This record gives sequence, C-alpha cells and structure tokens, in this order.
Amino acid sequence: MDKIAFLNITNKKKKKAKSIQDKNELFPHNLSAGNRSYIFDKKEAIDGSKYITINEIQKEDKTNLENSKIIIFEEYFSQFLECLKKTITSPLKKHKEYSIEHIREKYPKAYEKWTKLEDELLMISHNDGLEISELSIMFQRKPGAIRSRLRKFGVEL
Repeated sequence: MDKIAFLNITNKKKKKAKSIQDKNELFPHNLSAGNRSYIFDKKEAIDGSKYITINEIQKEDKTNLENSKIIIFEEYFSQFLECLKKTITSPLKKHKEYSIEHIREKYPKAYEKWTKLEDELLMISHNDGLEISELSIMFQRKPGAIRSRLRKFGVEL
C-alpha cells in the first residue's frame, strides 16, 4: 500500500484532479467512516468505456495517509455488484464452540496427560490389531488423540 504524506496529497492532487475531473469523472461520491474515507467515482476513459474506482484513504496520523484503490471495468459491474451483495447479506459463520467439559461427556479422558502405562497398553493393543475406533472407546479419548499418540511413537497410519 502506498504511503503518502498528507500535505502532498492535498496540495499536489487537488491541482491535477480539477483538470482530470472535468474530463472523465461522471459520478463522484464520498463516504467518511471514522479515520477512513471512501471515494467512489464512475469515470469514462478516452475510448468511451466506463469504469468505477473505489479509493480508500486511511489517516494513520496527523501527516500520513494510507491509500488503497480498486478499479472495476464496465463489463464486470454486474458481477462485482452481485458478489458484493452476496458478501454483505451472507451470515457470518461462527467458529465451532466447544468446551472440554462437553467433549468429556463422550470422551472422559480427553485432553488428560497420558501415563506410561496407557502408552504401553496403546502400543500393545494397536499391535494386536485393534482399530482406532476401538482404541478410542478403550482409552476414552478422541480418535484424533489416539492417532496422534500412535504417530508420536513412530506408527505410520
């Protein structure tokens, strides 16, 4: 992202913007949101094609601004708008919420430290051909914990 001194952006860009604005700016619109400003412009290129620019300017401190810009060309307006609508209206997915207490309802020894005796029993039982699901029941731990422990001892699954 470009870092531009605040004085440079106000002094230098204002002069250039007026001459360019008259030629290709069709619909400018500004939105202030806290320390950020969004500038939406619909513009026309020299060849007559239309495009939209969305400029985000974030004030970092009293003298510095951070500037980001995207350009959407006319042939993609409807696709961009559709994606934007879907993004805005889609519900936020919650992260899985779980607690150790909840997991221990099914696997009472989940997240407990393994004892040496359990380690030995796990290796013997696995070598005797018991499946992960059977070992999970036997040791009252999640199947992932059984696989992880076996891998720790060099067992390839």
